[in-house]
Amino acid sequence: MKKITIRYLVLSTVSILLFVVLLYSLGVDVPSFFQMIFSFLRFLLPFFLGGFAIYFGFRLLKSSSPAYDKANNKSGAETSILKIAVRSGDKILLLPLDRIASFYALHNYVYAYTDEGNEYLVEHTLSQLEAKLPRNFLRVHRSSIVNEDYIKSIEREKGGKHSITLNDQKNKSIQVSQSYGQTVKKLTEL
Repeated sequence: MKKITIRYLVLSTVSILLFVVLLYSLGVDVPSFFQMIFSFLRFLLPFFLGGFAIYFGFRLLKSSSPAYDKANNKSGAETSILKIAVRSGDKILLLPLDRIASFYALHNYVYAYTDEGNEYLVEHTLSQLEAKLPRNFLRVHRSSIVNEDYIKSIEREKGGKHSITLNDQKNKSIQVSQSYGQTVKKLTEL
């Protein structure tokens, strides 16, 4: 990167010197020419700065808006994936995300848990999945991500903890850690 910057610096310096030589060869009074250019630029500088401030101000406001993020799919997910590769014995299956009720980690492995109660090995960490999955997948524990479309009920337990029951064939129960309790509270609010 430094080589490119130095190259452009050298090229721009050589270009300016050639421009000055050209002006001298045409018989132009170079100091007065540059003085006229700089006085013109001083006049335009406030307009340029104001235009840049307005442009970048609107961009900043627009990019920090949740409605803008939703419309442009900037939910933290780099891409909206529809299927995920999972292992079933010696086979690799492409499992549609709308069939996955949750992901969970157990003994350094991550598993996808389907609506039918099947479990498949996934070759990604929960953090990688969290970054790529759509918004309806919520991190509820250090070792669990839940598809909110499969949440059947949320139960409050002692100590302010919560438990989620999934709407799958086995009605699997998943504990919500206190650090992810806010995620569950947002689900229960209108």
